[in-house]
Amino acid sequence: MNAEMLDVVSKLRIIVFIMTAKIFIIGGILIFMIFGAIALVGEQSDSHDLPNAGGLNLSSEVLIWEDEMRYWARRYEIESWVWILLAIMQVESRGLVPDLMQSSESAGLPVNTLRYEESIAQGVRYLARIIDRAQILNLGDDRGAIIQSYNFGIAYLDWLARNGERHSLQIAAYYSRTVVAPSLGNAIGERYDYINDVSMQNGMPWLYLNGGNFHYVYLVMQYVIPMHMGDEFFQELLEYALRYYGFPYVWGGSNPNTSFDCSGFTQWVFGRFGIDLPRTAQQQFDFVARIPDSEAKPGDLVFFEGTYSALYQITHLGIYVGGGQMLDSSSRGVGFNNVHTGFWGDHFVGFGRANR
Repeated sequence: MNAEMLDVVSKLRIIVFIMTAKIFIIGGILIFMIFGAIALVGEQSDSHDLPNAGGLNLSSEVLIWEDEMRYWARRYEIESWVWILLAIMQVESRGLVPDLMQSSESAGLPVNTLRYEESIAQGVRYLARIIDRAQILNLGDDRGAIIQSYNFGIAYLDWLARNGERHSLQIAAYYSRTVVAPSLGNAIGERYDYINDVSMQNGMPWLYLNGGNFHYVYLVMQYVIPMHMGDEFFQELLEYALRYYGFPYVWGGSNPNTSFDCSGFTQWVFGRFGIDLPRTAQQQFDFVARIPDSEAKPGDLVFFEGTYSALYQITHLGIYVGGGQMLDSSSRGVGFNNVHTGFWGDHFVGFGRANR
């Protein structure tokens, strides 16, 4: 497909998106507005009818590419990473330039060579390569290392493995200063101001000149999970649960060696914190204290019924992470889903809280 055709396709996508939004408004669907912080990545969409991947909303310019992103993620067998891929697009381009994923360089091309679908295809291909390399190096459960490598390059994984390290903000900053920056001419650790919500929260409002962005994981994940939300228990629980992000759904699975079904996942995660949940979704529903939707908070369990034919009522559950999102093991593997919309909204039952 030539460049002119790609421009036409992009414009048609935007027109269809706008027309669809107008139809919803005419049909009387109420759109609630969310007012939140706007970080480095720019102005965000405010409407609840748009999918919300985490603490900040993905922009409409990014969301129109969801189907295309899912197509390529499926092709490269990383569909559970779709929301992270969309978040990467948000950080890289906000959907406002043709090289949506800023992936030209990863294909050995000059900056901004690829356009639209080509950029998405290459971005997904590159992340799939990173994930495969992480598995080979026994870093497959280091989600931060995988995401940071999209910014630093795949060599970051090899450096971590060679030095017996795992990703952290401090390790990424060290790598930026001692490896990336010198390779591009900054041998003295020269740095410059880089001030936004993420860098301020991390207590390091600066970057090394020519050193990539060592805040990259936090920039991406603010669109995938609500950052800095919930109590200390939830933060620790979520950090542990995210070790298994992308693990495949396995019926009857209850530990990392077998992978997980929905209740096996919650039982395993909560068990690491001394909370012994029963085995099945129905048993966990019966075990916890029921709470009103208005009182639900991160770390609670959220339950669903009738998601498949069964003799019992409750057939699925997940860990509520706030912002209308849950972390669960569903048919797409361990990942994030919206509690109140689409398939899960149709089968929603309510929230429950386990005694801590």
